[in-house]
Amino acid sequence: MSARQIVIIGGTQAGPTAAARARELDDNAQITIIQRGAHLSFGFTGLHHHVSGEVPSLSALDQEDAAFFARSYGVEARLRTEATQIDLDARTVTVRRDEVEDVLPFDSLIYAVGAANLDVDGVVGENVFSLRSFVDVKRVVAARKAGASRAVVIGGGSFGLEAADGLIRAGFDVTLVERRPQLLSRFGAQTSSLLLASLKKQCRVITGHAVVGADVEDGRVHELFLDDGQRLATDIVVVCAGVHPRAELLQHAGIPLREDGTIAVDDHARVVGADGSVVAGIFACGASVSVVDVISGQHRWWAQAAITDKVAQVAGENAAGGDGCCGPFTGTMVVRAGAISIGRVGLSTAEAIAVFGADDVDTSLVPGRSHDSWFPASQPLLVELVSRRSDGRVVGGEACGAVVDKRLDVLATAIVGGLTVEQLSQLDLSSAAAFNQPRDVLNTAALLAVAERAGRGRSITPTQLRARSDWQIVDVRGGGDDPGLAGAVRIPLSALRQRLDELDPARPTVVHCGRGRSGWLAMRVLQQHGFADVSNLAGGLSALRREES
Repeated sequence: MSARQIVIIGGTQAGPTAAARARELDDNAQITIIQRGAHLSFGFTGLHHHVSGEVPSLSALDQEDAAFFARSYGVEARLRTEATQIDLDARTVTVRRDEVEDVLPFDSLIYAVGAANLDVDGVVGENVFSLRSFVDVKRVVAARKAGASRAVVIGGGSFGLEAADGLIRAGFDVTLVERRPQLLSRFGAQTSSLLLASLKKQCRVITGHAVVGADVEDGRVHELFLDDGQRLATDIVVVCAGVHPRAELLQHAGIPLREDGTIAVDDHARVVGADGSVVAGIFACGASVSVVDVISGQHRWWAQAAITDKVAQVAGENAAGGDGCCGPFTGTMVVRAGAISIGRVGLSTAEAIAVFGADDVDTSLVPGRSHDSWFPASQPLLVELVSRRSDGRVVGGEACGAVVDKRLDVLATAIVGGLTVEQLSQLDLSSAAAFNQPRDVLNTAALLAVAERAGRGRSITPTQLRARSDWQIVDVRGGGDDPGLAGAVRIPLSALRQRLDELDPARPTVVHCGRGRSGWLAMRVLQQHGFADVSNLAGGLSALRREES
């Protein structure tokens, strides 16, 4: 029997990972990787860390090159070669290098092409980069050494935040431009607002406006034009906007894409057709792929390195005749942006409402600390927990501040394990002053969800507060010069029981403090003294002001 022929289109992370796993399964297979770039397998997620200087040498990100794969795995890597056509009937891939074409037959095809940025109209020049290649990264570092000091990053998604982080640490004066009203558009308003407030201390951030053109002289961009008339002088431009999957080659071969342009795969990394059936012998992995999330069972596009790695392993195994299985996936991600980190897992509140309905979704917003407040390393931390009201299942969450990764990892485990908020509230997490508080902020968020689920209280968001004008607002903060909200009745929590006669128990009432905890206690006091319609402002006055900033 002739050797199995496996062709892999795409390098960087997914393609080489799939090739290595395929070789483990079949040592006789003929495995060929088609990579249009000059580097086969490199640490794409580390490129901005080289810009920052944290990874001094690019060679550290490029240790498994084509020679390594040939020597260690017996895999042929064709660099600077582009796949131009896939013929599913003939089972061939047409490739081209230096205008010379070749046709490669395959038994199994792995499509491992990733994502790309859209070009911004008129923003073209030798000082415009994307930070997706070694060439771009080298040029950015060289520009900094040559005296470049101003940088504009276009795009406020995760790629844009990572680029801004690297440039800030490299000493650039950075301006970040995002056309949407907030950074990280899939995040909730509270965590995104906390991120924005922190990032503004280290760079200029412009949201709600788009770059519409540029002043280009001698092949270089000197100024960018925004849609409101602003002009941004700059030395370099980094484009991270309009990230989209590069799936056109499969589409041209007759495989329909999802509405978002991604390739749907099943739990065996097999490409799924329009009718839901798999396409025999065709596998896909990488940043152009949508996977099934464990919560809703729907395909979602989560362009995350950890997901890329796992799907690539399964694609490689099954292309070589194995029976590997993906998942479960929760879409866990984290981004460092200057002095703060932010991440999410599972469904956002909006996504959960779309899946389960508004009446079956609870959101618990809890400002907390990474450690006890008296410990020197203690820093602010905001957690938003999303759960189902009907069964208490944890379905998502966000975290922003310090040491967010451990909270996100706990939530990912809770989601996959089917934990309820009752179980999460009592989960025994590691605790010592140098690492955590005795009651982790996740425990606190879950306790809040438990109380709401049991009918012992209700929290509302700043948006819900602003949606009505007939609230009786009670400010239970202690002393201080901050006047608080207009029209609010100021009664410190310590005096609330003695001054109940100053309030109308028949009116819908919202209680708030600075951060949420005292407000919840005040709400419980009012509930037990005849106030039938009383809510606590989640996150307190600080949450409201974050949204308004």
